[in-house]
Amino acid sequence: MSTIDQSNNPHAIRARRLMYHYFAMIAEKVGIRWDSDNRSETMEIVDEILAAAADAAQATAEYHYQQDHGEHSIIAMLQTEHYKEKR
Repeated sequence: MSTIDQSNNPHAIRARRLMYHYFAMIAEKVGIRWDSDNRSETMEIVDEILAAAADAAQATAEYHYQQDHGEHSIIAMLQTEHYKEKR
């Protein structure tokens, strides 16, 4: 699972706000009580979607790296001195 902190990502912040807004609006329209637990869970949905997307991107990058470089993983590539010098 991805461990990238999305708390200051402007896209993540906007996604959380939009998800919360529309879920709260739907709850109000159908007469469901909306509280802080619902807010937290809504924010967690966005965080989980972002984590899943990051995991998928990492897996895709690793797959393509392996296709281009044989059995070496992207993690091994990142640890090489050659890569560190290029950065």
